[in-house]
Amino acid sequence: MASIDIPSYLQPCLAATKDSSTVYLVGTPMSPGSALNVNIVSIGDINAPVVKKRFSAANSSIWPPHIPKVCSSYVGNILAEEYSLHIQQVGLNSSWDTIFYAANETFRATLSFQGRSFSKQSFSYIGQAGPMAWVLAVSYNTDNVIPYSSWTNIPTFGDFTTTDPLLTVGTYTVSPAPPGPGSLIVFDKAGTAMIFPTLSVATIPTTDTWTTLLAPQSVNMNGIKLTAAALYANMGSGAYILDRADNGSVLTYYIDPTISNDLKRISTPNGNTPRFTSIMTATSA
Repeated sequence: MASIDIPSYLQPCLAATKDSSTVYLVGTPMSPGSALNVNIVSIGDINAPVVKKRFSAANSSIWPPHIPKVCSSYVGNILAEEYSLHIQQVGLNSSWDTIFYAANETFRATLSFQGRSFSKQSFSYIGQAGPMAWVLAVSYNTDNVIPYSSWTNIPTFGDFTTTDPLLTVGTYTVSPAPPGPGSLIVFDKAGTAMIFPTLSVATIPTTDTWTTLLAPQSVNMNGIKLTAAALYANMGSGAYILDRADNGSVLTYYIDPTISNDLKRISTPNGNTPRFTSIMTATSA
């Protein structure tokens, strides 16, 4: 199959494939009536990426190009030939999601969290075990006249002072079967952060899909204060955070709660970093 040019999306997301030389690129083109696209992008030559395949979902009207999207592969399903891909739309009153099944190149029927909206900055994958994934997210209730935010059914958050986090970051232990412990890291607007370890995840194939958070631990920020532009790319037990520097370039940080509670800046050789943009997205494998 001939290669396809890399598309430009207004609200893209990236996720890992099982082949380390490719990634998923997801987004909706700006042209009227366009459908949600899943691209398999070859990064064998990182300076000349190309699209190997492109797939389009049905129901184009529910995946508008300007609504943010979050995606993550089912990397816990390590016995599968290909990783399937979860895609979640996170705009106000637009909480559609679907799964792209890589093995047969089809999409699951779209579902919606009725009366709930999510934020791209607080939608975090905290468990990956077998063919399942676990997510913690701030839920904005849009059924009421006055919206409110809540961490549903998670009493541990009574120990944390913010209901309006700047950014949440998930980490996880990749496992072919539960339990698969991980963590949720919550950064606030005051420049502090807490790590909430997860006890375990549910047993497959039961209907128990909850996870339990343990007592929080403080993050050593090392003088770092994230901006509202920050975004993250999780990669199992650790996660990268990308942020905008004062000069407009990209700052890269890393944290792995299984090693330490330190948030560390990652130096870039020769200072060769791209410009930070509002449509930037990231993944790691």
